[in-house]
Amino acid sequence: MPLGEPVTDSVRRAGADARVDVTGKPIVRTDPRRLDRIIT
Repeated sequence: MPLGEPVTDSVRRAGADARVDVTGKPIVRTDPRRLDRIIT
């Protein structure tokens, strides 16, 4: 799955005031729920 959008969503849900810049098209091979737990 593409990494940029889930990271941005997780940061927003966590209530953090951050800017997420993604260069290229990084991908991650994991469950989206697990990724959310890792980011937050």
